[in-house]
Amino acid sequence: MKTHVNHLLAKAALRDRAQEVAFAYRTGIAGLSRTRLAGPACRP
Repeated sequence: MKTHVNHLLAKAALRDRAQEVAFAYRTGIAGLSRTRLAGPACRP
């Protein structure tokens, strides 16, 4: 897994995993759904 992460960092010209996460949110690769933001108490 470490090698895979390092390849992703190199291809995207990112320094560390924190930058990788920020990049994923900025580009829409990762995101939180409304149900995850609201938490289990707000689900129907």
